[in-house]
Amino acid sequence: MLAGTYPLWTDYVSAFGAVVGILIAAIALCIAVSSANDAARSADSAKQIADASEKTRKAAEAQQKLAELERQRITANEARCPVVERIELSDVVPRIGIETAPAALRIGFTNTGDRPLTDAVLTIMLDPGSAPELTDRWGQPIGDTPLDETTERWPGANGLPRAFDYITRNVNVPVGVSSLTYIRVGRRGRFAVRAKLFHADLHEGGPWTDVAIEVAPTGRTTVDDMATEVSGPFHGTDADLDRGELP
Repeated sequence: MLAGTYPLWTDYVSAFGAVVGILIAAIALCIAVSSANDAARSADSAKQIADASEKTRKAAEAQQKLAELERQRITANEARCPVVERIELSDVVPRIGIETAPAALRIGFTNTGDRPLTDAVLTIMLDPGSAPELTDRWGQPIGDTPLDETTERWPGANGLPRAFDYITRNVNVPVGVSSLTYIRVGRRGRFAVRAKLFHADLHEGGPWTDVAIEVAPTGRTTVDDMATEVSGPFHGTDADLDRGELP
């Protein structure tokens, strides 16, 4: 029968359906592959972002640590300061075979702090007419000694006002080092001496010390620290001298 040798229309429908199914499967496969690739790329991007974020975090932490170390260094540096507890005045002890300069006086102090003392001002005050001059250890003048005059209480911060001639000297003292200044007095007899050191970084401005000195006719100098006096103390800080006004 000829009719049985030709494909039925249902066969065409079935074939078409099969082709469509294959196309849909192919498209689905492509979409799945593309989605998988996109997912892989997304995962790589996420990992890169996570890695970058971790690096940024570590860099920020390192920067924060550096900033903290710098802050600590600055704080520690600001806390450092020079320290001079007291000024000592004494006569110059002669050495064997070496003659000591007449009417000589030594003023010394030590920087016991943890920061150098820079551009401090040492003021040496004596009775008017004392004619002091700065010298080296052997009594040789070390330059001009300009004099000025002032009035302060003496002895001590509560003593009576009296006139003084004074000389000044700028001093720089490294940590742990002592400073020595020598003066030669141009008169004989007993008279008042005050030495005071000033620097803004020193406690209450710096220390001062009062003594009386006796210069014999031979030029031999004796220092009296007035330790037996009952109206002392005769040493302190510059702030002590500034608390009371002169009448």
